[in-house]
Amino acid sequence: MFKNKLILLFVFQILSKTLYPNYVEPREVKKYFPTLKVTNATPAFSHGNIRVTSNNEMQQYINALDQKSSKISVQTLGQTSRGKNIPYVILTENGTVDKNKVTVWIHAMKHGDEPASGEAALGLINYLSKEGAGYLRSCNVIIVPRVNMDGADNSQRFSSSGIDICLDHSKLELSETRAIANGIRKYPPDVVIDLHEYAASTKVYKDLENGILPYYDVEFEAATNSNIAKYLRNITTKGFIEPTRKELAKNGVTSSYYYNNIYQTQNLGDKRIRLVGASSEINIGRNFYGVYPGISMLVELRGKDIGIENYERRVESGVMVLKNMIKICSEKQIEIKNAINQSRHSTGQLTEEITVLSGNDVTREIYKFIELGTGQLKDIEVEVERSGQSPLIKRTKPWGYVLDSTETQAVEILKNQGIKVDKVDKDMSILVDEYQIREIQKDNKMYEGVYRTYIKTDLIRKKVDIKAGSYLISTNQPEGDLIVLLLEPEGLSSLVRHSIVDIKNKKVPIYRVMEKNK
Repeated sequence: MFKNKLILLFVFQILSKTLYPNYVEPREVKKYFPTLKVTNATPAFSHGNIRVTSNNEMQQYINALDQKSSKISVQTLGQTSRGKNIPYVILTENGTVDKNKVTVWIHAMKHGDEPASGEAALGLINYLSKEGAGYLRSCNVIIVPRVNMDGADNSQRFSSSGIDICLDHSKLELSETRAIANGIRKYPPDVVIDLHEYAASTKVYKDLENGILPYYDVEFEAATNSNIAKYLRNITTKGFIEPTRKELAKNGVTSSYYYNNIYQTQNLGDKRIRLVGASSEINIGRNFYGVYPGISMLVELRGKDIGIENYERRVESGVMVLKNMIKICSEKQIEIKNAINQSRHSTGQLTEEITVLSGNDVTREIYKFIELGTGQLKDIEVEVERSGQSPLIKRTKPWGYVLDSTETQAVEILKNQGIKVDKVDKDMSILVDEYQIREIQKDNKMYEGVYRTYIKTDLIRKKVDIKAGSYLISTNQPEGDLIVLLLEPEGLSSLVRHSIVDIKNKKVPIYRVMEKNK
């Protein structure tokens, strides 16, 4: 038996080197990232050779912690596209998720080629089951250490169906995102942390400014959809991200704000690096759970595409971030609960306008980069393009929406999101806003599993006949803002844009109901 275990361990060590890029960091870069001691050892650091923890090892590891600690409950969240069980770990003080405490959800490794994110999540589970258990007096912590179990098997970024799990939170096409939605319905979050790794190899940066590399250990981003209450965004940035950055700095760990893409622009001979910030759309979990509403943020560890280089530092940086954020949740329990309760109440009110579609703004900022060849640290002025800053379409939130009785797929998605949907029990004639289509275009290329529909409409107020069996969705519920963003057809993450609600005969089978009908 022992011999068989040794053989399996040897085989996985070889696979780790094969699956993850055999990347060697340039010598001049290494001085900026000295090794950090791993404080909560996971299987990756437990066998002499550093490697990536396998799915089986992860399951054995959390099961062993479950056996040793009454604070842990290991359960199955759902299945992957290939039918693998997705484990999640519920950490509580006494075995019960207490609604009076801050409920924190942590999603790691939605991308299978970002192993340090999952490793850091395992480290936090270890910590909270032992010396960090005191935080459970004021927090429930629910951790999915590997959302993308299929991708983790072979270091593949996307789900086994080829769809990006990270971009599927509004349409729930994947079993993985449906599993997350089911868990969220069962244990509604106050705080959601989405843990990833950002690209840090020469492949991305070598042609920029004669060769540079990113300098930061960790990059952060709050939920950026403009419909999120300003006080929630302030709590996220000023109450979580900035204090965590200060704590990291005390430990020699560098940080900044996240960008999704980087490229060189050339405008009238003026070459400049442009950073493209994270999207503000609700197909992304960070924004979806911000609008939900909640305190939601992205944590990106340095490391995508660099294999297991500097793995201890990458993982330990992630554990530091998570520890500090749990500490903040514990210390600010009352403030967080009050803010979330206020937001869940106010999203059901009809006094607000909702931004359905927004544009991007570009600013100039200073980011630090490491110069290849010299190893010098450079301050470079870059253009930063951020989405969600300039409203293009704003609409008054209606009392509710009516969907045609044929829209069963859309209704199933809404229900899976925790949204209450009623059926109209008799024929009626009511005053509504009808969408009158000005322009419509359908993609001829598939994007994330769908052919998207682009539409422009005007609103026409009129009386229409509503048939019994139609669906009625009131916005007077905590998910009220989500309902608007899912059903207004121009929205980038709407069910119309994703061609789930189908446009037939140039007619949108959705009506806006402006007042409650008696």
